[in-house]
Amino acid sequence: MGQYIIAAKDIGAANVTLPVARGLAALGHTVIVALPAGRAGEVYAKANPPFLRLSSDSNVGHAFAIWRPSAVITGLSWPMGNEEVWGMAANLAGIPLVHIEDFWGASVRSKAIPDLVGAVDLSGVDLARRRFPRAGTFVSGNPGVREKSYEASLAAQERVAAFRTAHGRVLTLLLGIEWDVAAFFASCARTMSDPFGLIVRIHPKVLEQTIPGCNETYAAHYERILAPWQDRMETMSDLPTDDVAVCSDAAITGYSTVLATAAQAGVPAISLWTPETKRAVKESGGIDELPLADYGMPCVEVPQDLFPLISPPPPRLVAALRPYRPSSVVERIGALAS
Repeated sequence: MGQYIIAAKDIGAANVTLPVARGLAALGHTVIVALPAGRAGEVYAKANPPFLRLSSDSNVGHAFAIWRPSAVITGLSWPMGNEEVWGMAANLAGIPLVHIEDFWGASVRSKAIPDLVGAVDLSGVDLARRRFPRAGTFVSGNPGVREKSYEASLAAQERVAAFRTAHGRVLTLLLGIEWDVAAFFASCARTMSDPFGLIVRIHPKVLEQTIPGCNETYAAHYERILAPWQDRMETMSDLPTDDVAVCSDAAITGYSTVLATAAQAGVPAISLWTPETKRAVKESGGIDELPLADYGMPCVEVPQDLFPLISPPPPRLVAALRPYRPSSVVERIGALAS
């Protein structure tokens, strides 16, 4: 049996690495997780998995000497976290390194050179092959896509339906590090004559952070920008984000994996292609456009009435979505380490 060290920092990295860790452990392998304080640690703690855990200040070289891992497996947080430290150490020690991407081209976030890359879809595989011609590449899948279309809880369906009855079509607005998306949406909303209700969800990663070069937190900024619609706005924070998104009439954001979740469920998904969205996509994936736009997902660059764009996702877009399959990652890791 092998021994594997897995590193992750944020929720996205945890969502792709935790199922792989479980799969390896189920086969009898020893799994050691390196998780700094923060979101990934919380995700792993809730799962209560049978893994060994390294402290956040563990010495990498000492850990390698003790465990002699068959491979190091990392997620790819953005901004990059401890995954890069473990990845570069694996490169220096000659230990196989596996990157599991949760976004197109995510391996660009780390200076480490992977031996194996699991990409979100065929576009991601093409990016990985061009960047790492010596690495093995394969489609591990998009963490926002399930084997079966996501089904919201009955409670979420009823809450959103009641909200729709009260306010009109329901728009879920997902806000993250792309701070100009809220103002862009506000400009769009001023042109929309049809009634709508707004569910606003702020990514927990930025909730209390301050916008760079500004004295406002992201949360305060978004509250101020969206204040004109507060009489028709809710957060429904007690419900999972995926639930409210797939119950809505449209999911709107700069970029989020929830766009893929919504599209798979037949819910219109719209990207607001603002300067900050473009910058974030470039920095987090090294790409200049969203591959999903090639399959018909609207990417809006000029503020406009969004209602004409609210139509079912094109079949070619839904067909392009590849569900995340951790079993395929476990299989490829086994072949790499053998």
